[in-house]
Amino acid sequence: LDTMAPAQLALCVNGFARAKVWSQALWEGLAQSVVPAVLQMNAMEVALCANGFASARTRDRTLWEVLSLAALREAGKMNFIDVSISVRGFAKACVFDPQLSDALRDAAVRTAPEMNPQEVGLCVEGFRML
Repeated sequence: LDTMAPAQLALCVNGFARAKVWSQALWEGLAQSVVPAVLQMNAMEVALCANGFASARTRDRTLWEVLSLAALREAGKMNFIDVSISVRGFAKACVFDPQLSDALRDAAVRTAPEMNPQEVGLCVEGFRML
């Protein structure tokens, strides 16, 4: 895992979550690899990691702090898909950070014209939990 590019790590996190692989050792290893790689991740990769780790119910505080900071850094670059995935991921993980919520809300408002009604609904649902 340590030799994987950030994009590959994000795809692994997302893939294992979608496949419903719930090995605690696997998720701990992924978290240890993702924390240093987050600095090089783009908006979509951060969103995929947040959503994947949330689905796996990962509670690594350092991981969530780093992902939150990365989402704050990337919020201005997020498209509507990144926003929707990020909001749901951080909401599922119960990450309560007012600054992150504000940044994601601003990104949602900026990208709302590109969203279809279903995506708007998913974002609104995520924000209710965030």
